[in-house]
Amino acid sequence: MGQIRCRVVQTETLEERLLKRARQLRDQASALAPGIEKEGLLKLARQAEAGDTVVSPKSKLTKPIRKPKVTWLEPKFYADVEYRDITSEGLLCAISFKGLSTR
Repeated sequence: MGQIRCRVVQTETLEERLLKRARQLRDQASALAPGIEKEGLLKLARQAEAGDTVVSPKSKLTKPIRKPKVTWLEPKFYADVEYRDITSEGLLCAISFKGLSTR
C-alpha cells in the first residue's frame, strides 16, 4: 500500500519563520537563570538569525569570484524547503523539498 504524505502549505516565508523562531528562543532564554540551558537557547537563536541572512535571495557574494567567461543570472525559480531543526554546527536538519516558486 502506498504511503500517504502529509503536506502543509506554508503561509510565511522561511526568513519569517526563522526570525519568529529566534524571537521565541530568546523569550524562553530570558525566563531562565544564567547557565548551560540558557546559553544553549541563545546559541539556537543566533543560528536561526544567521540562517535568515543565508536564505535571502538578495544576499551578495562576500568575495569576488574570478571566473573568465562566466555570465551571472538572476534565478527564475527558488526552491521552497522546510526543515525541522538546526544542528549545533549550524546545519539544517531533516530538510524536505516543498516545491519551486517564482516569487
